[in-house]
Amino acid sequence: MKFSKSQLKQIIKEEILIVLGEGHYHDMGGEDEMYDVMDPHGFKDMADDELISMMRTNGMEEMIVLDGEGGLANREEVIAALKDVESSEAPPNMSSMSWEEKAALMADR
Repeated sequence: MKFSKSQLKQIIKEEILIVLGEGHYHDMGGEDEMYDVMDPHGFKDMADDELISMMRTNGMEEMIVLDGEGGLANREEVIAALKDVESSEAPPNMSSMSWEEKAALMADR
């Protein structure tokens, strides 16, 4: 049985959510240390102004598209771009690890 790339991504996301508990990972600390594994920096909760500022800081202002009210017209694209920047700053070996290896590494902490 062959899977398309999008099907594999969906399967992996679903498995990560199951393994790490409904989209959250809890690192043996207090409730304030819980974060969403799919958005650890909280980009989805940020205001448009914050996202625009981060895009400018990272030199990606050419991607910013504003709507008629001054909000981001392409919010999802901006968030994806910021996630790519943040993930490129992760330790080099993490990006090549399978979700099982990442879960095992986090469990060892």
